[in-house]
Amino acid sequence: MSAFATLNCKYDNYYFRNIKGYSSFQKRSTYVKLTRGNSSLFWRKQIREAKVFRLYSKIRGDLHRVPESLNGGTAILWFRNNLRLSDNSCLDLANTAEAVLPLYVFDKRSLVRNRLKQQRCGPFRYSFVKESVEQLQNNLRGLFSDLLVEVGTAAEVIRELCAKYSINHIVAPKMIKVSQVATELHLNACFVWDCTLLSFDELIVNEYQHSFETFYNSVISKGLPKIFELDNSQRPFLKPLPFGYKPSFAIPLPHLVNDLGVENLCTPYEWPFPEPRAVYPFRGGEDSAKERLTDYFVKKNGLQLIADLENYSGVMDSSTKLSPWISIGCVSVRQVYWEGYRSYMKNMDSQVANLWLKRFLWRDFLYLLCLQEGSAVFRDRTVNEDAPEFPLYKQSATPYETICNQAIQTWLEGRTGYPYIDAHIKELITTGYISFRGRLNVSSFLVHELDGIWQLGAEFFEHYLIDHDPVINWGYWYHLYEKKQIGVESIQVDTIEEANKYDPDGFYVKKWLNQLVLLPPPFCHEPYLLSEEEQNQFQVILGSDYPEPVLFPTVSEEIERARQFLSSSS
Repeated sequence: MSAFATLNCKYDNYYFRNIKGYSSFQKRSTYVKLTRGNSSLFWRKQIREAKVFRLYSKIRGDLHRVPESLNGGTAILWFRNNLRLSDNSCLDLANTAEAVLPLYVFDKRSLVRNRLKQQRCGPFRYSFVKESVEQLQNNLRGLFSDLLVEVGTAAEVIRELCAKYSINHIVAPKMIKVSQVATELHLNACFVWDCTLLSFDELIVNEYQHSFETFYNSVISKGLPKIFELDNSQRPFLKPLPFGYKPSFAIPLPHLVNDLGVENLCTPYEWPFPEPRAVYPFRGGEDSAKERLTDYFVKKNGLQLIADLENYSGVMDSSTKLSPWISIGCVSVRQVYWEGYRSYMKNMDSQVANLWLKRFLWRDFLYLLCLQEGSAVFRDRTVNEDAPEFPLYKQSATPYETICNQAIQTWLEGRTGYPYIDAHIKELITTGYISFRGRLNVSSFLVHELDGIWQLGAEFFEHYLIDHDPVINWGYWYHLYEKKQIGVESIQVDTIEEANKYDPDGFYVKKWLNQLVLLPPPFCHEPYLLSEEEQNQFQVILGSDYPEPVLFPTVSEEIERARQFLSSSS
């Protein structure tokens, strides 16, 4: 605690004052009559503050050790989730060394199987990452440098490079989990926080209070983030390679199937099976990200329509579609925020600017959640090869839990009997991408309607999403579950209401569920309301052509009442 108190920062003093006085907390509690309920909340708050104190002091200590200059020597520029050259703080810091060795490591641990017996990193994301690494390597070679690409664990690879090229420094982007590489090798490691719109100091000063609105209002009360214009006139440069390093331009990148063992790829192209119904043809790389930036913000001026289209699934310009590139750092969050502000928001009122800012602060909010609740968020994440099969419920299940097991299995396969849910699951499995509204509906359906385990949904998304970010994905699922447990501002949506509102004609549903193409609204969203005559008329037999809905007693009674109402009204 004394080491933390020496940090000269007003935020340090704030947290130190609130944490150090545990005796005062105990004295104060003796004069307050605490019931069993608010006593638990009282001590939970103290524990959370202590956890924030330990985390803040540790991570801020790492960041305070980042110097402005490396003062010579040879540095490894370790690319992780920052596969770009422009607006790259790690690259700027590495250029203060005398020589720089760019490095990327394909870590096979990302391919261990989760509890659903799926590889953690699926084919969509791995193919996208390889394309991005290949383009980064070509761009570095255009700067008379190179990108060394290795397969293995980062610690082992860096240990060999340090012995071979006399490495003095490691420069890498800061991740949520502190890397053990520098500790093992006793090197001067500089981990730069470069993954959020807010700086680390601006982010961590906001205490996580289970509410995004509270976080958002706290940030807005301090004023909007500083708007800066990126200088694109200067071409990126990189210091020379270490003495003795010989670039091998003839050596190709590791093969995803033969060298890494990625499954479900269309060989020999190393890409998932093509799907013409995909909402966007995602291709990895910084150049592709900049092309989408220009196309969306400059050519199409997409922000003019984003308020009207953002909740619609299957529409190319309903959002920026930049999340895959942001997740691995082919484009920075600051670049996207500035491009939108420059092209459309600059002359608009503050309310519209705040709406644009809100999209980015949601990411920052999830990063704050994982910083302060990380042990709870990632505790059940699969990290070893011999992971047990995911326990949907306990083995000695009650009849209710047995029904839930079957219902959750239909969710995983996209056979729930609710077309709006099934269509989004089918799109995710087939293309690796669904809209934010689709993610909200399928996650709410699993956690609230099916009473499923949130970790199951997180691992399912982790395998399929092309834009998977561990913090965003796991943080979102944990936040969804946490809201359900607390019962305040619960993130729950009505699937049928959402479907009728954002897909009134059933175009999206019929696009992915061809067997429903003849059904008019509202039957295309509620086929279980069809009578036997109507099923024959529209050639949709429930249980044969399309599955019966996952039913619980209350749902079954509601469907029967709706059928009787429709038959009487007709």
